[in-house]
Amino acid sequence: AFLIGLSVYFIVSFSLEKPLTLVFTPIRYAQPPQALEVLETKVLSTGINRYDLIARVKNSNAAIAVASFDYRFKSGTFVGEFSRSFILPNEEKFLVELGVESQTAPNLAEIEIAANIHWLRLGKILPPGGYDDFRENHLNFEIKDKVFTSAAELKVSEKIPINKSSFTITNQTAYSYYEVGLFIGLYNYEKLVTINYLKLNNFLAGESRR
Repeated sequence: AFLIGLSVYFIVSFSLEKPLTLVFTPIRYAQPPQALEVLETKVLSTGINRYDLIARVKNSNAAIAVASFDYRFKSGTFVGEFSRSFILPNEEKFLVELGVESQTAPNLAEIEIAANIHWLRLGKILPPGGYDDFRENHLNFEIKDKVFTSAAELKVSEKIPINKSSFTITNQTAYSYYEVGLFIGLYNYEKLVTINYLKLNNFLAGESRR
């Protein structure tokens, strides 16, 4: 959402820390699924000798989920530890390494995805077309009232500029979640300029938070 007089807006996306409540069983395929796509990588400076490494990854398979995969970032002399994530069918998501320390400014982020990808065909546990209903019933989070307020408008401190981003998120599903993660990205037009991660604990069904 654009603000009048400002060229800055922000986008909020969510990702659950764990793959919901379904139990999947790995199977073999007559044809292998499409590989995960790395759509883009970015390096964002967050202060003196500190950087955020970001990758946007997509699972292009319409009926096959990635229950788990390991990945790590590389950039210049930095080599991160492997982390684990998952991706639902036709989903794009951010993978991030925040606050990386480096004495030299890295100009390129590389994402390495390990070979131990665990693919899962949803047709074995859901009826045909059932994933759309599952997604509607389990992942229906509404995000609205997005507002960015600059440091100049806040007038909190003249020495340390502090910007503020706010939004309202509503859990419109019938399920309460122990933990939901939010990636909050700040954009200057179409250019991502910063990203952060926010965790919501005990997010109840029907609950709204701002």
